[in-house]
Amino acid sequence: MKYYFILPTSLKEIDKKDDNIDVCVETSDGKNYTFVIATEKNIIKHPGLRAIIVKKITYKTITKAIKRIMKLERRIIDYYGSNDDNQ
Repeated sequence: MKYYFILPTSLKEIDKKDDNIDVCVETSDGKNYTFVIATEKNIIKHPGLRAIIVKKITYKTITKAIKRIMKLERRIIDYYGSNDDNQ
């Protein structure tokens, strides 16, 4: 599946070791998702947050996380990303 993503918030505005960031993804078939990428430290403060967990928030870790999740089954992508089509 082809896709692209954008970061609505600049990486300069967050704490790379203790924060979370939204990542907007649009697929080639027109589906839109918003994923939350959060650090391990941040998820402890927000235990109910449905997020993809990374050790540190960088462009590289975001790219790697999104690449991995977009290879999964659609139902898993729908679970972690708020699919705009289902809202």
